[in-house]
Amino acid sequence: MLSTESISHIEMEWAGAEVMLSAMRSRSLITFSRGRGAVIGVDRIIYNLPLLLAADVLCQTLRIAKEEGQFSAKKHTLGGLVKASKEILPWVDWDSIWEAVDRRNAIAHDGALYSRRECQESIDSIRAQLVQWGIIQEKQGVRP
Repeated sequence: MLSTESISHIEMEWAGAEVMLSAMRSRSLITFSRGRGAVIGVDRIIYNLPLLLAADVLCQTLRIAKEEGQFSAKKHTLGGLVKASKEILPWVDWDSIWEAVDRRNAIAHDGALYSRRECQESIDSIRAQLVQWGIIQEKQGVRP
């Protein structure tokens, strides 16, 4: 779908999202298992950050695909790119990607916080899409 150079760049960006998710998962388990879980909502913040990173990787991928002539779009926003490519690019589950876009926008623009489960669902949808496009490799043992 994209050039080898573009794929290498996006793979590095995705690795950062995976590392952050893994680090936050392990740190939150340690923190909350030691009785420091009295801070309400911290677990929501922890999982919302990797969702923002994952959505950014999807946006970068779509921007590069657009630049490489895969599709055309007037907007450069994630939502605009996802909408413009809906009928052109092969999507695993466009509706779940759109839900991830909605969650990303609510976090970034409105300060919304989603549960670990909701964030993980969105990250998994983005991961599945990037794997299907051949952008990243599917890794075993990534999920909690």
